[in-house]
Amino acid sequence: MPTPRGGGIAIAIILIAGFALARLWTSELDLRAYLGFLLGAMVVASISVIDDLFTLSAKMRLLVHLLAAIVFVAMAGYVNRIYLPFIGNWKLEIGIWDLGIGIWDLGLAT
Repeated sequence: MPTPRGGGIAIAIILIAGFALARLWTSELDLRAYLGFLLGAMVVASISVIDDLFTLSAKMRLLVHLLAAIVFVAMAGYVNRIYLPFIGNWKLEIGIWDLGIGIWDLGLAT
């Protein structure tokens, strides 16, 4: 059975366009965070296109996804609090581990 290819391009375009519209409609989205997201998304989209054209190893893709997460976290910052319904804001105070967990989570999520 053939493997579908190229679907990630459409997803990337829609995601980037949606983020661009959100940036136009609200001033709450920090420009630096937006640019970090845009750069990270372009890196992930690029490696996905390359993987569609040529077969890349999972290690190479994971490395590039982690690089994209590092770019995003470096530009946008990292999560240091979480809002939980009925509880309120929960502040994460784990020091430098905040940064590592944010990068690892974004790298695996992409």
